[in-house]
Amino acid sequence: MQYIIESSTWEVYYYVNRGLYEADKTTYLLINVFKILITDRRLNNNDVSIYLKGGADLDSKSEKASPNYLESNQWMNAIKLSRHKFGRETHMFFAELPDSMQRHDKEWQEWLNRNDPENAAVPVEFQEKIDNNKDIGSFFKLCLVRGLRPDRTKIASRGFIK
Repeated sequence: MQYIIESSTWEVYYYVNRGLYEADKTTYLLINVFKILITDRRLNNNDVSIYLKGGADLDSKSEKASPNYLESNQWMNAIKLSRHKFGRETHMFFAELPDSMQRHDKEWQEWLNRNDPENAAVPVEFQEKIDNNKDIGSFFKLCLVRGLRPDRTKIASRGFIK
């Protein structure tokens, strides 16, 4: 029975993937990876939602002011990440993110201004925390890149899928 499920899954993936435009293949793969991680209980629907929506539902007027080097949407995404508990985590992984971005502004600014932040170590203590979480550490970094550098999301998604 397991063989039938695996082979059917592969066949569906293969034929759907063949019919997609090249630009849509990354999105399709990402959806499949998210579904696998949710089924495996490493992520939940709220985690995927935070990736998709970020801080779009926050009001910038009711939150503390952003650092000068960040746009309002980047700051709202950072705040939203800081308030979210991922997967089976018992604490908020990015709880200190807004404070860290204000205290260590030079490091964060340098990371944000890189051509490839998805390939660089995340500033301050966050890279170590990401590396220590083997299950979904790469998802944490994907969410961070999506929130702070949305222009690099597709490239970061490809790295996450691998």
